[in-house]
Amino acid sequence: MSLNGGKQLVIDACVATSCSSGEIFDPQPANVGIHCRNSLIAISTSGHTAVFNRKLLKEWNDHPSRFSQRWLGEMVLTGKILPDAEGDEHSSLLERACTALTTEKEAFAKDFHLVRSALATGQLIVSIERRFPQIVSVASKAVLEFRQLYYANPDVEGDPCIVWIKDGAEKIEDRRIDVWAAKVRRGG
Repeated sequence: MSLNGGKQLVIDACVATSCSSGEIFDPQPANVGIHCRNSLIAISTSGHTAVFNRKLLKEWNDHPSRFSQRWLGEMVLTGKILPDAEGDEHSSLLERACTALTTEKEAFAKDFHLVRSALATGQLIVSIERRFPQIVSVASKAVLEFRQLYYANPDVEGDPCIVWIKDGAEKIEDRRIDVWAAKVRRGG
């Protein structure tokens, strides 16, 4: 939990990149940009803390939108970021997870930094990735620690994601990453 009572959220760089709605060139459909932008606003105005590790911060800085640059700057100025949340103590889980995965090992390894940082902090991930929670769900059959992770996707969920953030980003059963992935697979 953050010092101010908000939650600690790992926010995937794809959310930052997708906040480009309204800028000169907008490669995202309008709703994706709006939902990502509103999610970031909800995170900052609800007193939550953004969690970063070195790789995630580099990803944010490599492909930012103007909005996400301003948002991150404001979060830094107000002390609402947790930098250096590497989660190295969870590094050994990567090998166990890859052993359990028959496919998608490379994709999982690419985003494993999100898992490590989330496990080391508030266990909450916000991303617009659709495959990522599915892969983590499969790996969670062998690595039970992954069932401690909770997931939100502004693109898939839209306004309910934003409401969840504003309401305190609580760890509810529907948000547990394997439950969330199963629900999306079923089309619910």
